[in-house]
Amino acid sequence: MKKRIRKVAILGSGTMGGGIAALLAAAGIRSYLLDIVPRELTDKDKAAGLTVDSPAFRNKIAEGNKALLLKSKPAQFQTKADADLVTIGNTEDHIGVLAECDWVVEVVPEVMEIKKAVIKNIAANIKPGTFVTSNTSSISINKIVEDMPLEFKQYWMGTHFFNPVRYMKLLELIPGKDTLPEVVEFFAEFGERVLGKGIVYAKDTPAFVANRLGNWAGPSVTRLMTELGLTIPEVDALTGSAIGRPATGTFGLFDMVGVDIAVLSCLEVKNHVDDPAEKALYTPADFLQKMLEKGILGNKTKGGFYKRAVVDGKKVKQVLVDLEKFEYGPVVKPDLASLAAAKKAPTLGAKLEAFFESDDKGGQFIWKHVSGLFLYAASKIPEVSDDILNMDRALKWGYNHSKGPFELFSEVDLPKYIARMKAEGMAVPAWIDEMLAAGISSFYKTEAGVDYYYDIPGKKYVPVAVSPAAIILPKLKAENKVVNETPSGTLYDMGDGVLCLDTHSMANCVTADLTATIIAAHDILAKPEWDGMVISGGKDFMGNVT
Repeated sequence: MKKRIRKVAILGSGTMGGGIAALLAAAGIRSYLLDIVPRELTDKDKAAGLTVDSPAFRNKIAEGNKALLLKSKPAQFQTKADADLVTIGNTEDHIGVLAECDWVVEVVPEVMEIKKAVIKNIAANIKPGTFVTSNTSSISINKIVEDMPLEFKQYWMGTHFFNPVRYMKLLELIPGKDTLPEVVEFFAEFGERVLGKGIVYAKDTPAFVANRLGNWAGPSVTRLMTELGLTIPEVDALTGSAIGRPATGTFGLFDMVGVDIAVLSCLEVKNHVDDPAEKALYTPADFLQKMLEKGILGNKTKGGFYKRAVVDGKKVKQVLVDLEKFEYGPVVKPDLASLAAAKKAPTLGAKLEAFFESDDKGGQFIWKHVSGLFLYAASKIPEVSDDILNMDRALKWGYNHSKGPFELFSEVDLPKYIARMKAEGMAVPAWIDEMLAAGISSFYKTEAGVDYYYDIPGKKYVPVAVSPAAIILPKLKAENKVVNETPSGTLYDMGDGVLCLDTHSMANCVTADLTATIIAAHDILAKPEWDGMVISGGKDFMGNVT
């Protein structure tokens, strides 16, 4: 499909709509950020001499949200100059600009009636062949357009970004039943190459992929915490970096995003799944509902699971120690043997096995929670996604897990732990039994620098597809493209006269050996056959240099 996106209309100027506009601006793409006209003049509007016909009044919502976007932390715009590429307006006076646009995305409230009305308005104002997508996180892509003509549906799909849009890698693509395959292919390439996103292909099922799995975790954690008698700091230590998840842990994350958002996200899934047993999996704990009633919502209020307080004239961090009376107390450092053992383990797989082999509360918690998420994800193939790769990527890119559930169980003795699951009465999907019976004991493998994943329908490993523009360093090594190598760095020939120095000193520290490696690479670069060099050390390299 030979299409280019030069101009975009975004209907809905809130956090997500504004974030999409800022992302497009970073790619040099102009957008119209439109919102509704306010219902009535406020006293402040009247004092300013505004009338219902004043542009300053009619564009007030979009204008205000753009101003907030410019002040957001972390910054959504890469530069303040990017904001000039975003033109604000309203959906009454400026709906005609849709005819100029190559792509229109709706980011309006998650209410079916509102979305259907907006889609009809969009359809009446676009030129044929315009891409129209929804950023919905929970509403059926097909139901939104069930009343629309086929020619509209062919260019319609879901494009679900994650918040904050600039920083979260995930972009879920959800085709409708009539979406043209070339439209999906176009957005996959555009999302990856132009917007820099990681693409996950989802189906039109409740909450799609990332939120279906991610929202399973919260109720699982709260149930197990109650069952095992764990404290909030213990749970946060267990569900943070110890298992390759964000260091905040579960309750620290709830405070960050808002307890209300965490609860509503679970309810969105619960309200859209049909199976009563599955609805129970997404039912928020009673204490979370009570926190909403009491206005204990996290960082955006005076406290959540944690809060800052003054005790004996000193500022201290406190935590909820009573989830019935909602009383706070001192944060007590977790003292769990399993956690201590996991912290000493050198790899994520070794950390998991330290937990799995421990009988204390921490070990029981991690075993039940991690195996539960793994089995739930496995049971949702092919309903939610066709393969393990999209499942893993969804949690990595949408929830900042370092590894997805299938990658995690590829880091441990899979046959051993599948046998344990069965012995404990857990339901293991038949496709896993078939895989193990065929002698395949890991969901992933790497050969000659090429990554493979287990394909369930084909019952064999298939290569992980990579962009033609991507340069995979392990593959260069397998192809004998190493120019120089030391314990602290490897210098590759990437082709076209360009070198790549990949640093791998301990924790990427700039040691004497790494310094010597960089100098040696610079000397090689001075030779006439080389034109340039890329220095790579992963995400922490520049931090260590500075």
